[in-house]
Amino acid sequence: MLSFLGLTELDIRRIVRSEPDDKRAGQVVLQSAGKMARDVAAFNRHFVRRYGILLVILDADEGRRKSPLGTKVMQVTYNALIFPIARIMYNRTGHTDVK
Repeated sequence: MLSFLGLTELDIRRIVRSEPDDKRAGQVVLQSAGKMARDVAAFNRHFVRRYGILLVILDADEGRRKSPLGTKVMQVTYNALIFPIARIMYNRTGHTDVK
């Protein structure tokens, strides 16, 4: 997302800290990045195509899915397989705040 926006994490933090309203902060981020609604829509379509299954699994892990059986399968898959691998990959970047 940072690449899409062309902003740094620090840029976004500054905006979010200076703007207490979440919706307005989002608008300022997009304005700072020079992004229009059509750019965001195109990014969203690409993101869902690429990461849609992960979004479904995250929704299940957070309890936002309706099917109890499907939700449980996805929660187990995420917690037993995906999160441990992601944690290892993240920690290899030098960050150690995820245990």
